[in-house]
Order: sequence, then structure tokens, then C-alpha cells
Amino acid sequence: MPKTAAKTARESILDAAEAIVAEKGASFMTMDAVAAKAGVSKGGLIYHFPSQEALLQTLIQRFSDRVTEHREEIRQRVPENAAQEAVAYIVGHTSFCGEEPCVGTGLMAAAMRAPQLLDTVRAKRKASIRSILERAKNPERIAILLLAADCTWLLDTIGLQSLTKEELEKVKDEIVKLAYEWSGVKPPSVTKLRQFTA
Repeated sequence: MPKTAAKTARESILDAAEAIVAEKGASFMTMDAVAAKAGVSKGGLIYHFPSQEALLQTLIQRFSDRVTEHREEIRQRVPENAAQEAVAYIVGHTSFCGEEPCVGTGLMAAAMRAPQLLDTVRAKRKASIRSILERAKNPERIAILLLAADCTWLLDTIGLQSLTKEELEKVKDEIVKLAYEWSGVKPPSVTKLRQFTA
């Protein structure tokens, strides 16, 4: 099988699996359902993903990669200073909220039933947080802000967010201002802040 064809088939399978998770939940993501939705044979599906667990693990990694890529896009726009990494993390997580809640919810539910599916993502996330905190002027305070961003993202992902979009935007502004202040950097104006974190 040509390399490009294999990549296309693999992506089609992942897209199909993700659509099923978003529409119905991870428990409906059977190998037969994914093969049918992707328009591939069961053998073709197993060629790329030998088990449902392998497919779920790849979907979780794919979702995690999107969050990381989004954060990196934000980091590129944030001015380089002592607060850059913390601000990128906070804005990246809080602005990713709501973009793919159904997929995130379904994948989290699957991961709760099989925690080992999160091993790779867990290790990557731990390294990322460690990196931010090791460079922070006030690591304990910055940790509070990272947890606040995580909580905001989690509540949005599982559909339990009680704040309006406008209220969340104001809360995000305050968290980011604290990240600057606790990093010993003068915060930009809200207008300027929103220009490079929008």
C-alpha cells in the first residue's frame, strides 16, 4: 500500500471514529461502526488499528496534540518575557474550551474506564507543567493559575460551565494579569492582551 494512501486511510478512520464519539459517545465506537463510517473493510481498519484500545489511544493523543498545537500558536503571539509560557498555557487552555466539547467528553469517559490510555498524555502534560513551574519566579502561585485554566477547560469540556462567555472572558483576563504580575512583568492593557491572545 502506498504511503500516501495509508496516511489517507488512517486519517479517514480517525475522523470517522472521532465523529462517532462526538455524536454518540465512546461506547458506540465499535470497530464495526468505525469501519462502516470510514468506508473501509474491517481488515483495513485492523491493519491500522489492531484493537479498539489502540484506536482510542490514538484519538486521545490526537485530541491532546490539538490542545498543544493551539497553545503553541498562542505562545508565538505572546511577547517573550518571564510570563510567556504561563500566559500561553492559560490562554491556550481557556480559549480552547468549547471548541470540541463532545469529542473531549467522550474521550475522557473512555479514559476513565481505561486509565492506561492516558499514560502518554499524562507524561507529556507533567513535563509541560514542570517546565513552566521550574522557570517561574513564583511557582506555587503560577501553579494556582494553571489549575484555574485546567478547571475552566474541564468544566467547559464536560458541559458544567456555569459562567457566560463574557464572564469567562473577564475571568481569563484576570488570570492572565495575575500571571504577568506574579512573574514580575507589567501586564499589558486588556485591549493589547486580547490582540495577541484572540
